Amino acid sequence: MNENIIRKNIRRLLFEDNWVSQATDDKSAGKFAIDSDEEAPVPVSPNPQTAAQVSVDAPPVDDEEYMPSSSIDLAKALYELFKDTPSSQLEWVYRNAHRLRGEAEQKSLHFKVAEPEIDDSVPLKNPVRKSTKKNPKRV
Repeated sequence: MNENIIRKNIRRLLFEDNWVSQATDDKSAGKFAIDSDEEAPVPVSPNPQTAAQVSVDAPPVDDEEYMPSSSIDLAKALYELFKDTPSSQLEWVYRNAHRLRGEAEQKSLHFKVAEPEIDDSVPLKNPVRKSTKKNPKRV
């Protein structure tokens, strides 16, 4: 064996160029025998995705005093409440969930803060007075 034959064998083993001759269409890189003649639809539009975790703590929905503190906590609590909904009632629950969300959005648009009660029981040393100047200097 001379040096050229040894180098050729080393290249063949290192770069595995002998597999190509034994490959079939379904194993060649970038091609699939089923889709090789069909063009991909253009433009490709992604489907909406939902974030998911492997494990999350279940909220204590059985506790009467538990109240979700964010919309994410509310979603987790609703998942716990409705995960075993009978399949015959899924459509009803889903339609009512949409209705309830719409009502909550409408209610949030008309949210008003009650006027705070003013505590005048403690007199102030320097009472705050309304400005009488036409253009008060703003700080």
